[in-house]
Amino acid sequence: NMLAHEQVSLAEIYIHADRYPLLMAFAEALTDYDEVFQIFRSQHFKLAQRMIGPGSIGTGGTPMDLLERTLKDVFYPELWEVRNQLTKIADEQGLK
Repeated sequence: NMLAHEQVSLAEIYIHADRYPLLMAFAEALTDYDEVFQIFRSQHFKLAQRMIGPGSIGTGGTPMDLLERTLKDVFYPELWEVRNQLTKIADEQGLK
């Protein structure tokens, strides 16, 4: 694990981005990838829903309700969770 190797938490990387520019860039690139894939999933779902109907089985054999449940899936949940941590820290420090 890269973070364990560097002995730093995700929150520390975001708080001290100037100390960890490569890790910060990498974390943001992974977040961007995750976000783009979420957008693709959403667009794919809406297209399938429009073309075959919301209660149908997709061409790949996946029911639409199952496809809809994947809309909340993320590849890197810790990169999304760290934002909650940062917001909490900002609240505690009166920075928000």
